[in-house]
Amino acid sequence: MQWVKPDAGPEEAQADTRDCHMRAWQEARWNAWVYQGMNVGPFYYRDALGRPYAAWPRAPFYDAFGDPYMEEMRLASFCMRAKGYQLEPTN
Repeated sequence: MQWVKPDAGPEEAQADTRDCHMRAWQEARWNAWVYQGMNVGPFYYRDALGRPYAAWPRAPFYDAFGDPYMEEMRLASFCMRAKGYQLEPTN
């Protein structure tokens, strides 16, 4: 797959791709204060009497919307489409 725009040459497409990826990387890192894609630590709760206790999750919790790498790809794709590009097969 490659990004194609009818009135853009290869150099312009490459420059736009680089620009969108840079902007997407910056925005994804800005929103992800700490990478929290995999939370495997204990959760701290209080029982009915107010005593603290820790409970470990049974399986690692994954949040795709909190993953800066997934967010970066989504933002880069949005940027390219906003500039008028479409993804097409490279056959």
